[in-house]
Amino acid sequence: MKQGIVMEVKKRNAFVLTKEGTFERVTLKKGQLAEIGEEIDIPAAKNFLYFHSQRAVLSFMAAAVVLLVLITQFPFFNQSNLAVAAYVGVDINPSLEVGVDDLLNVVEVIPINKDGQLIVDQIQETFRNQQLSEFIADAMELAKKDGFLKENHDVLLTTTTINKKAEASLEENVNKIKKEIESNGADVTILKGDKNTRKEAKGLGLSTGKYLIYKKSEPNLTIEETKDLSISQIYEKIEQKQKNNKPLKEKTDQEKTNQEKNNVEKFENENKNDNHAKKVNEADNAQKMTEKQNDHNNNDQKAKTWQINEAEKKIKETKNEFYSKNIKQEFNESDGKEKEKKERNYKEKENKDRESFRDDQDNKEIKKDWK
Repeated sequence: MKQGIVMEVKKRNAFVLTKEGTFERVTLKKGQLAEIGEEIDIPAAKNFLYFHSQRAVLSFMAAAVVLLVLITQFPFFNQSNLAVAAYVGVDINPSLEVGVDDLLNVVEVIPINKDGQLIVDQIQETFRNQQLSEFIADAMELAKKDGFLKENHDVLLTTTTINKKAEASLEENVNKIKKEIESNGADVTILKGDKNTRKEAKGLGLSTGKYLIYKKSEPNLTIEETKDLSISQIYEKIEQKQKNNKPLKEKTDQEKTNQEKNNVEKFENENKNDNHAKKVNEADNAQKMTEKQNDHNNNDQKAKTWQINEAEKKIKETKNEFYSKNIKQEFNESDGKEKEKKERNYKEKENKDRESFRDDQDNKEIKKDWK
């Protein structure tokens, strides 16, 4: 995709210079941010730039000629260097912002407040393409000369990365600058911002660094105080308000500690109760299982007892039936023997009677014969 460097921003239109040296207008998308010197993409459907006045034509033609000369005559003033890769904010009370390219060469300098404007006014135009560390060293010398470091010993450096490729080298360079400034007796703090934070800060007339401090200490600091006070004064004010609020803070911390302690105790008690309930539940389940097993065993025992009783009953019935049959048989046998005996006795008697009758007949015959 074709790219160009932002030369001017009006509302949602960005006027960009292409590598070919032509100017084009790019309509910014909703929420899209574009900074002067930033490299942005140009949509395929070109928005050619039309001018409505002769002055505008002459102005852009002059700017184009100057840029073309710079691009062709000075290698360092190429497209890569024109694009702002990052911003570094410097706050003492003078507040200013330095735009650098991906090689950390200074592209632009923006004053944030009146004191910052005093410093910028003293900077020579030779600052362009100066290394970031050299530029900040010069700016600190000017601040010292103007008396800004007599009562203010705190310096705030804030980085806002636009091009991620420059992030690592920027961080390393800013850390070196911090050590250099601290070697001269100042205290340096480094903060990191982003595009949105920078945009919000600009809307409030603040540097990105001061805005970050304001957001962090909002109850203890107002926007006007943040604008007017130096970094040292801001730190002192925040510290003083924190001291005034210390008893409340200590009370809050103690309440927080007590709350945490209560939460721990509550958690432990809940765990104890849960464990107790769990144990009781387990005991109940074990008892139910035992009762169920006992019931099962009892049912098994009852079933076995019933089977035994049925078996015994069956055996008893079988025995009774057997005994009944035997007795009947014996009775029948006994009756038969008795009957046979009677019959035999009857026959014997009958025989005896018959023999006796015969004897009587014989005796009668004998007697008759004898007579």
